[in-house]
Amino acid sequence: MNMMIKFEKYWGCEANQMFLLYVANVLDPRLKLKYVKLCFGELYDYDKAQLLTKKVKDNLVSFHEFYLKADEVVDDNKHK
Repeated sequence: MNMMIKFEKYWGCEANQMFLLYVANVLDPRLKLKYVKLCFGELYDYDKAQLLTKKVKDNLVSFHEFYLKADEVVDDNKHK
């Protein structure tokens, strides 16, 4: 019962989930996004699994775009 309470606290509600942990799984060369999608499919219905997988992918794209912009600023400063 205690474990279920902890699970619900950290993972049961979408607002409480740590999407950075999912991103870490995707960046792990052994797992990738397919593994996250598989796990969501085991835990949730199809629509919810698709929504959460898209949210993880959107976060990854957002991180990538942020670091591309940050790298451009560093490159511009080096050329000056």
